[in-house]
Amino acid sequence: MGNNKFYPYLILVLFLIIFIGNGLYLFFVKNPAQNKEGAASVAPVTRGFLKIKLPKDAKTTYLAGETVNLQIVGDSDGEDVSAFDILLSYDTSAFDFVKANVISPLYRVFSFKKDNRMTLTVVRITKTAEKSVFSNSPLINLIFTGKKSGEYIFGIIPAFDKETTKFVNDKTEMIYPKVNDLRITVN
Repeated sequence: MGNNKFYPYLILVLFLIIFIGNGLYLFFVKNPAQNKEGAASVAPVTRGFLKIKLPKDAKTTYLAGETVNLQIVGDSDGEDVSAFDILLSYDTSAFDFVKANVISPLYRVFSFKKDNRMTLTVVRITKTAEKSVFSNSPLINLIFTGKKSGEYIFGIIPAFDKETTKFVNDKTEMIYPKVNDLRITVN
C-alpha cells in the first residue's frame, strides 16, 4: 500500500528517461549522409500504419454538443513497441477534447494540446517478456464534443516542425507509419 504513492513518480521517471534518451541519441548520433559534402539526406522509411477511424457501428454525422468517439488503430510492422507519438490535427474551434484512453494496460497516454493539433505520447509503463507488436490493433479511444456545425477533418499528420508521428521500438529505433484522415460532420 505504501508503494502506491511512488507509482506516479515512477511513471514520470520512465517517461523522462525514454525521451531524454531519444534526445541524446538524436543529438550525438549523426546521419552519415550529413558528413559527406553534396550527399542528399535520407528520407525516413515508412512502415506500418496509424489510422484514425470511427468505432464499429458509429455514425459520421453528429449534433453540436454530442459526444464524438474516435479510435486510433495501428500496425507496427512486426516491431516491439515501447512508445509512440501521434500528431493529431483537428479544428479546435469546432471540437472540445475530452480525453484519450489507451486500450492496453501496458501503456499510459499523455496528451498535449497546441493550436489546431494535439500530440499524444504513449509510453509502455510495465516491462514484460511479452512483446507489444501491433497488428491492426486498437490503441487509443478519443473522446471529443462537437461545438459547431460544419464538415471537419481529423487527421494524423506525419510531422509538424520537429515533431513526428512515430513508433519507438525496444531498441529505441524510430518507425514512421503511414497515416490517414477522417471526415466528421456536425449539424
